[in-house]
Amino acid sequence: MLYGIIQIKISEPHLHSVCQNLSLDIKHLANSILDVAENASQKYDNLKYTQFIDVLKGFRIEDQIEFIEYILRLFRKSSFENDIQKFQSELVRLKITKSKKQLLKGNLLEMFKIAYLFPQKGVLQLFSTILFLPFIYIIILLPTPFNWTLLNFKIQYQNISNNYLINHFLNVIGDLCGVNENFEVIPLNSLTMSLFILGKLLFLIVFINLTIVKLTEYFNRI
Repeated sequence: MLYGIIQIKISEPHLHSVCQNLSLDIKHLANSILDVAENASQKYDNLKYTQFIDVLKGFRIEDQIEFIEYILRLFRKSSFENDIQKFQSELVRLKITKSKKQLLKGNLLEMFKIAYLFPQKGVLQLFSTILFLPFIYIIILLPTPFNWTLLNFKIQYQNISNNYLINHFLNVIGDLCGVNENFEVIPLNSLTMSLFILGKLLFLIVFINLTIVKLTEYFNRI
């Protein structure tokens, strides 16, 4: 019944404040979903995720983020880990969409926020990021006859393999893993140094912070 009332209010903006504000209706719907789940005679596998998300589509992205954060606070007090993951993934998707809009307006800092949020969407996105970042680092450091990256640096290799590409790959991966002390990338100007510092920080954020946290959450749900 509450779901139907909310649908009517969304389709008729002049009814938003009838009886009570529409925002309160959404929060009551979240509480009712949780109540049904906690009082069910058997395990309640689906917390009407699709229904709740469909209701939120009538709101601004900022409001959708607020409502999902509210329902997540409710669910974290209970034991609905699988359903928490569904809403968490939707929350990340909305935040990425919001950041993309800001990026299109010229806010370049949102690019780093997107890079931080993307691995949080799920295990697949996390592993994709883990594989993608080292690959980009390897390509950027690969010497070419022309400077296509606009970066100015020189590389000191450790001789691991007679094959140049294999040697380059092993040196870079060894550097990322902290097992190759003889490999060194030397920036030759301030721009290159600044971009390398930003790249290292992004790498540390994803690998040390997100990787440990998200993988721990994933294995806890198994």
